Amino acid sequence: MALEAILGFRQEGRFLRFEPCVPAGWPAYEIAYRYGSATYRIHFDNSKGIGRGGQSVTLDGELVANESVPLAQDARTHDVHVIIG
Repeated sequence: MALEAILGFRQEGRFLRFEPCVPAGWPAYEIAYRYGSATYRIHFDNSKGIGRGGQSVTLDGELVANESVPLAQDARTHDVHVIIG
């Protein structure tokens, strides 16, 4: 999907993966993603103005490996923070 490609997220199995490609002038943006009963609030930080690639990803305050967020249908709201560049 084109919107997912631009905003830089996609679901692969039970994971969300991130590869943003947005204008350098976008300082930040947010999306809400539903997976079954769970909601993932995803905040993208482009304060460096790079616009491409991920530097780090956290889920509920914890750094995740391989910039991949494991998805769970746990009826909770999760906070995801992606630093671009």
